[in-house]
Amino acid sequence: MVEHDMGQQELVAAERAPGEYVANGSPTAMYGTWHIQTIVRLTGREDISTVFTVPVGAPSGGGSTTSQVVTVGPYTMIVFTDPATVQSGAPLTMFAVLIGQDGNPVTGKQLRASFSGPSTQAPIDATEDAATLGPGRYKFAIAGLDAGTWKAAIAVGNEGTAAYSLVVSR
Repeated sequence: MVEHDMGQQELVAAERAPGEYVANGSPTAMYGTWHIQTIVRLTGREDISTVFTVPVGAPSGGGSTTSQVVTVGPYTMIVFTDPATVQSGAPLTMFAVLIGQDGNPVTGKQLRASFSGPSTQAPIDATEDAATLGPGRYKFAIAGLDAGTWKAAIAVGNEGTAAYSLVVSR
């Protein structure tokens, strides 16, 4: 059960790997306090339940966020990096979650990121592995970027391109 300032939603988790469960729902870019109740049900045993309180808000102290919501043709795309704070020369992963107009994840698309910034970076094609990453989630493995402000043009086939900006620290 996910409860936030504008209502609640119940999601059922599916086993992605032994001991690892994932509950997918419509993404909501909403600031506020989220209460996530997790219930574990095993046949023949009592339910175990706990509630996680997660504050979601704008970065404080003048910082920036690497999570951005952009529009590409008929799709909404949520783009973010791991780690969230990118360091110069360190490997990073950029993820794009592609959402259709019906709110469902979009699979089977070819995504390509082209970069412009303080130095050159070859374009990178995304990989898609629904079993590992979840449906509609695309992964760009980046060996490292130089410090400075970068722009990534993320294309979804021939359907459109969105701009994503990223600051890489020293």
